[in-house]
Amino acid sequence: SIEAHHFDLYRLNDPHELDYIGLSEYCHANSLCFFEWPDLGAGLVPQANLEIDISYHADGRQCLVKGLTLP
Repeated sequence: SIEAHHFDLYRLNDPHELDYIGLSEYCHANSLCFFEWPDLGAGLVPQANLEIDISYHADGRQCLVKGLTLP
């Protein structure tokens, strides 16, 4: 089975706070991890495979999904 986890890092004061919540235990081969404000977790947030941009558009929302190539 696949686990899905969402992390909103907006209120993160220091990237090492992610160590306290056990980030490495959530991000593994059988998980999908979604990060908002990933730049605030500098060096500790895994490299992204997808970038999802959701914005308001007219009376609804627009979702752009971009696949990223890992080195």
